[in-house]
Parts: sequence; structure tokens; C-alpha cells
Amino acid sequence: MDSILYSTLALIQKALWENGSATISFNNVEGVYAILKEHAIVILPAKLLGDITMPESLRTEWKKQILQKLYYYQNIVLAQTEILTALANEGIPVVVLKGTSASQYYPNPEYRTMGDIDLLVKQKDFYLAERTILSCGYSTTESDHNIDRHITLSKGFIQIELHWRYASENIIENPEEFDKMLFDDIQFGQTVLSDPINGLVLLEHIAQHLNNGIGFRQIIDWMMYVNKCLDDKMWDEKFIFLAENTGLEKLAIYVTRMCQLFLGLKEENITWCKCAEEDTCKNLLNYIANCGNFGHSRSSWESGEITKLPSPLHPILFFRYLQNRGQRSWILSQKHPVLKPFAWCYQSFKYIKMAKEQKKNGITVKTVYDEGDSRRCLFQKVGISIKNDS
Repeated sequence: MDSILYSTLALIQKALWENGSATISFNNVEGVYAILKEHAIVILPAKLLGDITMPESLRTEWKKQILQKLYYYQNIVLAQTEILTALANEGIPVVVLKGTSASQYYPNPEYRTMGDIDLLVKQKDFYLAERTILSCGYSTTESDHNIDRHITLSKGFIQIELHWRYASENIIENPEEFDKMLFDDIQFGQTVLSDPINGLVLLEHIAQHLNNGIGFRQIIDWMMYVNKCLDDKMWDEKFIFLAENTGLEKLAIYVTRMCQLFLGLKEENITWCKCAEEDTCKNLLNYIANCGNFGHSRSSWESGEITKLPSPLHPILFFRYLQNRGQRSWILSQKHPVLKPFAWCYQSFKYIKMAKEQKKNGITVKTVYDEGDSRRCLFQKVGISIKNDS
């Protein structure tokens, strides 16, 4: 294991599980800071900052990042409270997905870095919910309604994703059944899903973003949930049924065992994941470490669609993939339907340009393509089958 990654994992463990203070020294504290920043968990060791040996210039920068994250967290909570109150006044049942619904399991909820506010309402309440949020000063655009699961509403730096669907069709075999479990769990006056269903959302979120790059923030969300809720009893009595029915059982087992092996998650009363192969857990850890928060630390080549391309040995699938990706990314073809038949050309030139810009040669392209095969093999071992856009 890379020494910087090892030091980063040690610091995460100390921040989450250990009490007391002692001098903490790393050979490359700048490298540790960079990984934490890439994975959107730079705030996690806030209470340990005074104990870490580092240049004062880095300490100042780190403190600045922490204060910014705390400020953002406070504003997210205030904005979310305003919106939830407005929706409640209209009689609309709503739940928060991820965000504060994940941070509740942390020892210090404010140390969970926030992104957008994700809200889920029942389909019959969606348009009233949208109008209610708009009345609070948020804005949206007509194009946002083309998204198949949610629309985005914004005010200043606050963004709200209002979902009428959640499960990804590329991951979940029966997304309608998955979403029905969520809808059935929504109760007026309760803005958080029940623990079993909330855990399922956190797990599906990992599965949903695994291919494009999931980071330690999302893994730690799951780990803190398991630590608080998913002991052997909960697994046997409730969660295994949910995981099996959604095809997420293997992922739950491997991610949890990975957290025990490398992130300090307790093993007492959490034995349901012991069947996971250690080598696969290590490969999963290295893949996640290389990705960063939603693929932030991977180059656009390595985290892009190139590793998802079907083999040229299957020309029909290869062409269909290029055509579909081109239609989605080529804005001009969306405005002028006559150009749609040529979308595959646009996508092909896009990949060629990407290769030239990053000065990739044929051997390196093959290496990246092979990496895609290795990635698919890893995903298969952890029970995730990601469908091609064919």
C-alpha cells in the first residue's frame, strides 16, 4: 500500500474512532492533505489539526478549508430547514437523501462535507413541491425538466435536487420496485427515511457512482451507518432481505469488510461481512483511493467513457455506443435533429481530441482500455453489473 495512502487511512481512523491527543507525524503531510481534499473529507480530522506536525502555511490553508466547510454546512442546514418547513406547510411529505441523513451517523455531523440538498417526494406531489421551492426564491430552467430523475433548483451557492425518482436503471434491475420501497417509507412529519431504507439509499449511491469514481466521503457515510445501525441482528432480521432483493448484497459485504480491514470499523457484532475476499477488498480500496470524490483525482481520460467502450471486435455494439453517447453530448444535434445520424462521428473525434490533448500514445490507450477490463472484473466480484449505453 502506498505510504501516503497508509498515512491517510491512519489519520481517518484516528479522527473517527480514537479519543485523546498526541503528536501526529507523517513523512508527507502535504500528500495526506491532498488526498483528503480530493475525497472531500478535509474537514474530518479538524479536532486533530493542532496535533499534526506540518508547515504553518499548510496549517493555515487547512484551517481555511475547514472553516469554509463548516460555514457551508451551517448554510445548508438553514436552507434545508426553510425548504422543509415550506413543504410541510403545504402538507407535502418529503425526505432528505444523503446529506444530513448521512451526517446523523457521524460523531460530529458538521464534519461531514455537504454538497447539494437532495430531496425525495412522491410523484403525485412533485409539481406542488417544485412550485413551493420556487416560491422560496429558488430558480430552475426548462432544460432541467429533461432529466429523468430530478430537477435542480438553485439560489446563490445552494442547490437543491428535487427527486421524483431515485434508483439508477443502470445499476438496479427493478428501479421501480426500489423507488416504491422509498416512497412507502415516506411519512409526513418525518424528513428522514427509516434506518434500513436509509442505509439502502447510501449503498445504492455507492453502486450508482462506482464506475465514474466514488470517493472516501461516500464510503465513510456507509461505514458510519453500519457502525450505528447494521449489526448482525439488523442484517439478519431486515437488511439482508433488502440487499438481496435489490442486488446489492455483495456490495454491502465487500464495502463493509473493506472498512473493517482498512478504515477501523469495529468487527464486534458485525460478522456478516467476514466472507469477503481480502484481496478483492484491497483492490476495491485502491480503486476508490485513485478515484477521489466522484472521480475528481482521475484524469478525464481514465475516468471518462473510454474505459466503458465496447470492444471494436463487436462493431455493432461499438458503433451504437458511440452514436448514443454522441447524441447525449452533442448539443448541436439536439437543436438540429438532421445532425443526429452523425453523432457517432462527433463522439469519435471527441475521443481522438482527448487522446491528443493528453499526449496519449497507442500503448497507453491500450493500458487504459485494459484498466477498464480490470475495473469491470472488480465490479463483478462485488456484485455490480453496470450496463453499457448500447
